[in-house]
Amino acid sequence: MTLQHVEAVGVVIAIIGALLTANRRPVIGYPVMALSCVVLAALFIETGQVYLLTMQLTFLAINLNGTWAWSRQAKENERKSV
Repeated sequence: MTLQHVEAVGVVIAIIGALLTANRRPVIGYPVMALSCVVLAALFIETGQVYLLTMQLTFLAINLNGTWAWSRQAKENERKSV
């Protein structure tokens, strides 16, 4: 796989995650977007693009925080409904 293919795969994964999040599935969407950040960060480590690597690591932190927040919210909603 070339670097362009890896980048394209990372972008497709990010789009799928964004669509899941927009479609009221944030508990699934945020981890998928975090996965895309890992794929793209690995690409940028290989190419040595520090600025883009830093950006992807920042997005990874944001997506992990979103995953945690929405998971917590889902658990609270489940507990309230029982």
